Amino acid sequence: MQAQRPVRRRSAVVTLSVTGVLAAAGLAACGGPDGSDDPDYRAVCVDERSRERLPDEDCDDDRSGGWWYLGRGGVAPAVGQRVGGGTAQPPEGARVVRGGVPAEGATITRGGLGGGSDSGVGG
Repeated sequence: MQAQRPVRRRSAVVTLSVTGVLAAAGLAACGGPDGSDDPDYRAVCVDERSRERLPDEDCDDDRSGGWWYLGRGGVAPAVGQRVGGGTAQPPEGARVVRGGVPAEGATITRGGLGGGSDSGVGG
């Protein structure tokens, strides 16, 4: 009679939980430049009096511009055009990304960065 070898069984629960942890870590690594996965607002630089869009550098260097916040679905005009909609101050606790909207304009949506007036811009 042959000696029986013990049967090794793997737990499906352990395998799934490790897979879930790795997937969550991978998704977290895909966040935007500020670490947020899905910002509530994207900010564009504007002349504070005329609300004409300026290059982001004008706000980064504290030149003549201030940040103007556009929520999802808002339209960021091209540099040199007047910004319509949006707000000078996002709601408290809102996730915000400043800059990075294409100079030719874009619609603020969820997802990755794009170019052109029909492209979405997200975090």
